[in-house]
Amino acid sequence: MSDDKDNRVYSTSTAKHSKATSNADSTALNLLRINNIINSTAKNTNFRYKKRVSDSKFDPVRELERRVLDKLRPMYSWENFKELMIAINSLTNFEKMEYLRKLEINLKNMNK
Repeated sequence: MSDDKDNRVYSTSTAKHSKATSNADSTALNLLRINNIINSTAKNTNFRYKKRVSDSKFDPVRELERRVLDKLRPMYSWENFKELMIAINSLTNFEKMEYLRKLEINLKNMNK
């Protein structure tokens, strides 16, 4: 290596390349942040979404029941669905929550 008169060492650094990569990463990160802001704003201004979130905080068992039964309804005949609803309503809140969570997991696995 040779030094110049100000005692600076010549290097084989790729400073320009690393700066360009850094700028690209920064731009990509900024785009992700902007998309996240847009999506969260769109969700939070949607009346139905806000209602579902507030309902879920107020009564999580009922909201879970609504979500699961909405997914199950097309799979059952009216008579069988009515029997399922009667059976679910006869459970205690703890049993209902446990059963509905298992159903929700099974439905997610079916859709994969």
